[in-house]
Amino acid sequence: MLILPLISDTAKALQNLRGLSIDASNSMKQLVETNIYSRVPEARRLAAAKAKRTAEKWAVGTHWYTYRVVNRERGIWTDSKGKKHKWNDEL
Repeated sequence: MLILPLISDTAKALQNLRGLSIDASNSMKQLVETNIYSRVPEARRLAAAKAKRTAEKWAVGTHWYTYRVVNRERGIWTDSKGKKHKWNDEL
């Protein structure tokens, strides 16, 4: 019969497709681990240093009451010169 070989071929194709899916998943996991996760510690260190410098700049140049109001406004404010500041974006 013609149907039995077709069913067998379909089952083999599905099995091969599952294997390819697993291989692709494992490859993607390895790429993420080596190309992204391995760089996180250094990026975190650099970001922390930059955030510290940014916050120190705010502490030196911002009156305490202005700082309080900016925090109340969730980091968004406009200075007396009309320049808009977004502290979350600066961090």
